[in-house]
Amino acid sequence: MSEGNNNMLMQLNDMGEEDLIKLLENKKADLNNFMNDIIHQAAEVGGKFDVMYDSLCKTQVFVKKLYFSYLTYCKQKSKKPVLSMALKDISVSDYEIPNDLSYKYFKEIYKLDTEVRESFICSSDMTCLFHIKLAANMYNIVEPQLNAMRDELEKNLMLVTNSQGENLFSILMELMKESAAQPKEMRVIMEQIKKLLEFAEDIAKKIKIENIEINENSESCRSMYDSFVLFLDGTKSTDEKLQETMSPSMKYGFNEPVDMLQKIFDFIEIDDEEKNEFLESYNTFKEMPDKKSSDDDARRLRKTLTTQYYNLYEKVFIKAEEENVEGVVLDLFFNFGIVDETLFKSETIEKLKTLSQTGEIINAKVYTMKDWLHAIYTGEKAPSKNDLDMDYFEYVNDMSRRGDINEEQKQQYLTDSKLKVNFEIQNFVQMNSRLTNGELSVFCPVVTQDSFIGDVEAMYITDKKISETIEWLLRADFSLFHREQMYDDRENGIINMVINKQVFPDVILMPVAGIHSRMWQEIDGKKRDTPGRFTLPAFTKQDLKDMLVKAAGSFRWQLCKKIQGNYWNVISEKSLTSEYYDYIQFYKKNRDLTDQSKEKITSQLQRARNNFSECFIMDYVLWIKNEVSGSVRLNKIVRDIMATYCTPVKEVREGLKQQPMFKEAFSRFERERTKKSKEINNRRAAIRNSNGTETPEFIEEAKFIQEM
Repeated sequence: MSEGNNNMLMQLNDMGEEDLIKLLENKKADLNNFMNDIIHQAAEVGGKFDVMYDSLCKTQVFVKKLYFSYLTYCKQKSKKPVLSMALKDISVSDYEIPNDLSYKYFKEIYKLDTEVRESFICSSDMTCLFHIKLAANMYNIVEPQLNAMRDELEKNLMLVTNSQGENLFSILMELMKESAAQPKEMRVIMEQIKKLLEFAEDIAKKIKIENIEINENSESCRSMYDSFVLFLDGTKSTDEKLQETMSPSMKYGFNEPVDMLQKIFDFIEIDDEEKNEFLESYNTFKEMPDKKSSDDDARRLRKTLTTQYYNLYEKVFIKAEEENVEGVVLDLFFNFGIVDETLFKSETIEKLKTLSQTGEIINAKVYTMKDWLHAIYTGEKAPSKNDLDMDYFEYVNDMSRRGDINEEQKQQYLTDSKLKVNFEIQNFVQMNSRLTNGELSVFCPVVTQDSFIGDVEAMYITDKKISETIEWLLRADFSLFHREQMYDDRENGIINMVINKQVFPDVILMPVAGIHSRMWQEIDGKKRDTPGRFTLPAFTKQDLKDMLVKAAGSFRWQLCKKIQGNYWNVISEKSLTSEYYDYIQFYKKNRDLTDQSKEKITSQLQRARNNFSECFIMDYVLWIKNEVSGSVRLNKIVRDIMATYCTPVKEVREGLKQQPMFKEAFSRFERERTKKSKEINNRRAAIRNSNGTETPEFIEEAKFIQEM
């Protein structure tokens, strides 16, 4: 923006209404051009702010994700990483974002036909005044921040591409040179460098379009990278060297989401018969005016296509793992269920390409579907249970027991990564994709533009959103993810001590858009101190709190059943499930319940189809969302159970205890807390008397009891 334009908008912002009216009188002869200049300048400064702020945010996410990937790679390869606080803690300063209406209004109105725009804006002095004030006010907020934003973006881009110092390009170039003797590893690093350069060049291009001058080094870094590639082996021709150093994603064209389906077919070298069968089903589905039709032909088509789709999904994933192939096309397919870009608007695909997770683990670890299946393939995670509640090893043993496989085949099932991935996709992925999508009768795994309601970026569930929601849950139920276990350290005088260990669940994002969450399993295998597994759709319009609170309620119930075993519903063995089961089982005879309360329970049981766990989840939701906020929705018996086993943090609890009914409800918990506090103090005294040492486990438990 020119200095003259700056001065004009600054002057307009300082002028009072009377002076503005006089100015309009003086501009009557050239009012259209005067107002068009104002609209243009407002749109321009808004556009600059938009691009700068968006670039800052994207750079932060990109740097953190790539740096954490680098650290993980170094750990896996036992390499010493370059540790950088600048890369680890990259952030975006707090900027004052103008009112969303004015922010985007000028950009949209400037797109209008000139005559239409002028006839509206210049229709009266009032409309002129309104637009002048709105433009000047927005300019006053935005313009002073642009220089600071430019400086910060320059600094952050130096962390991406620079020829020296702490930056991703230099770190990865050194790593690539170290790996020159290992072509497979080197190609992986080269692909990351290409992504890095493409990101920096894309940011620079967007900034340049807005006529913003900024210092960045992507061009010189690109030249340095190309020189290294071309002279990697001077004994070979350029074509040979390029072919050898070309990454698999470049070879298959996976960096550009164009002709996606054909690229996928070419990648797995599918035979003509299987390809034609898939295309016949897919093209019929693609041409359906109503893809959710409930007629018999549509149902049969979706069922056939679903089977073909997951078979294709498995083949592509296995080959991608075997050959270490990555790329945008595969990310869209594995993580979002997108197999054909022609089913989407071009701007939607562009947005989907930029979506990513931060990779930071604040509480629960969040997996994209690609990352989850990779964890299964590498053995980091065991396959999930199937819909018959059998884990993979129980499933294999069951086949062996029935004589479906011999001993040699059994050992193959237990060790073959591909068979484990097959089990995961055909059971866990298929079932949870349907369940989290929520449209069970018309479900199809092929995601289309119609799957999205509104902006895809707003619908995308990120690890940050999940972490924030879990923190909200823990304020209402602080021990949600704690499990009791026995702890012994006889050397320090600690014998048969019960400690509480916090184990957050794994959260897996299914490649669908949907409305439901699922608590798929409460533990991993047989060990009780392993993470549970929650599933969510990758995209949703629902409130994430509403979704996760139901999964948390299910987790509470199922984990208690698992820990209590056969005694889960025996009232003499006090537990969450036994007390709630007793309450539901005998509510009609309970004299502490009014007739109205009994009618509500009857209705609740009908809605839950007499499923006690579903009844509990309904009450748990009311407890977390209403009662913990002081809004009474439960009867006294349920409130007492929730207050004892699903207790909010001390700060919230103290506030609720101002109401007599809550003070009474928390009385049993407070007695138990006092008892545990005395026990820990007695144990601490015993440790000191025996000249023992307070172990980290003991200290953590003491802290837990103090804060509970």
